[in-house]
This record gives sequence, structure tokens and C-alpha cells, in this order.
Amino acid sequence: MPESTSAFDRDVYDPILVRAALLDLVTTVGQRIRSRDQIARKLTLAVRFADGSTIERTRTLPQPSAHTDDLRVTIFRNLDSIALQRARIRRLLVTVEELRPASEGHGTQTSLDPARENRLSLEPVLDRINTRYGRRLVGPAGAYRRAR
Repeated sequence: MPESTSAFDRDVYDPILVRAALLDLVTTVGQRIRSRDQIARKLTLAVRFADGSTIERTRTLPQPSAHTDDLRVTIFRNLDSIALQRARIRRLLVTVEELRPASEGHGTQTSLDPARENRLSLEPVLDRINTRYGRRLVGPAGAYRRAR
């Protein structure tokens, strides 16, 4: 079961940093399952707080997918369902569950949203670049939490 984790070196209150970390995790997990030619049915978000307590939320995707866009929407809904208010977050963990071969999926229906279609057609190109030159070379701009 592929998972990806992000630990913060300090307590994090900023929701923009939390969302950036989650986007990075979802991008990583999505690339991993696409490289295995798999799709996921469920996503679990685990949040560890500064006091050591942990909360988890699992959500089923509308249809099995490995697309970063679909995973992002689902994981952000998980985060929103926790309703964090000034929580001190230390660690995030994203796990994909109920994996199956991509060939068992419903297929991808062409949408009338050109932005989504562009992201979906760009995804395999980004995966090849990251595989060849390093995992974090290219990805969503919102996933970068600081300039390097």
C-alpha cells in the first residue's frame, strides 16, 4: 500500500503550508501508483499533532483513479472534513488503498474542461521527467513550500 509522509521540523499553523505539503504528498503517491500501472479506490489522510495525538480520515474516490487531480480533490476534502482551527501539525501521512490494476478501471472519459484535459495529458510527461532526473524536479507549483 503506497504511502507518503511529510514531517515538519516545527509546529505548523499555516493552512497554506499544510495544503502545499499535502499536494506534494499526493503528487508523489500518484506518480508511484501510475508507475506501477495501478489505480486507487480510497485515500486516507493521517494528521499528527504537536501533542502526539493523531486523527485519520478515509474517503472513497468517485471512481478509481491515479490522476493527481482526482487524488488532490479527495485529499483536500479529507483535510476540510477535519476542520482544523489553529491546530499545531507535526506530520501528515497520505495512504492510497484498494489498489487494482489500471486495466480494471472505468477508463477516462473526455471532459469539456480544457484545463483538466491539459493536466491529464501532461501527467505522463511529468512522470517521465521526474523518473529520469529526480522526483521533485517538476510538479504543481503549489506543492513547493519554499524557494531552494
